[in-house]
Formats: sequence, C-alpha cells, structure tokens
Amino acid sequence: MGLFSGIEKAEISERGKYISPGFLGKLRVKKTLAKESVKSGLAFIVEFDVLESNLDEHPVGSSATWFQKMQDKTVAFPAIKAFVAAVSGVHPGDRDAMAEINAEMENILDEATSNETNNALVGQEVNLETFSTKTKKGFDFTRHNWSPAG
Repeated sequence: MGLFSGIEKAEISERGKYISPGFLGKLRVKKTLAKESVKSGLAFIVEFDVLESNLDEHPVGSSATWFQKMQDKTVAFPAIKAFVAAVSGVHPGDRDAMAEINAEMENILDEATSNETNNALVGQEVNLETFSTKTKKGFDFTRHNWSPAG
C-alpha cells in the first residue's frame, strides 16, 4: 500500500460558477443532479446556460450553477419547489396551477435527479433575480428568486 492507494476511486469534482448577488436575467436548464458533497452533504444542483444577464461576470452564453444544500429540508424544499414551479411556468400565487404541479413535484424531481440530461427540466427557461442577505446565524447568503420565463 503506497501513499496514493485508492486514488483510482476518487472522484474529480467540478466547481460550478455560482450566480452572484445582483443578477437579473434568464437561464436555460442544462443539467440537474443530486450529489453528496464533501463539505455540504447532499445537494440539489442545477447547471444553466445564461440567456440574458445584467452582470458582466455572467455574460450571455456562459454557464452558471445553482447549489441548494439539502441538510435542512425546511429550507431546501421550499427553494427547490419554487424553482421547479417557475421552470414549469407556474407562479407560486396561482393556487390551481400550484396544486397541479404539487401533485407531480416528487416525480419531476426524482426524474431530474436520476436522469440528469433527459428529464422535463432540461431545456426549460426560467427568470432569476438574486440578492445578498444574511442567514439567522449572520452568514452571507445569496437569495434566488425564480419566476417563469413566460
């Protein structure tokens, strides 16, 4: 057993280009996955192509990533639900449409995380606005407000 014994089993992790606070634009879903990360545990991750942007650091044609930790489901589930609703063209205030999407939410997400590139979310467009806020513990956090691309 050498110093690098077992290295063949190590996964190379890709680093996403996370969306900065102050972003206002339109994105197209490129890939979705659920992944166990070393630092944050289980996460729901979405990769996008940037279609419209107000920030130079996220130019049109670039890629962007949304990383939602799933350690605390009381935080993660509402965020993921808002994303899926918006990417499905549903406004959260539309109770009838939300009731329909709620009935399919678990199936949509199971498919999106078991078949990363061939699922109902891939290819869909969504609007996003981000801003900086503080968590209850005082840490900086980027809030993502999703809305249907319409």
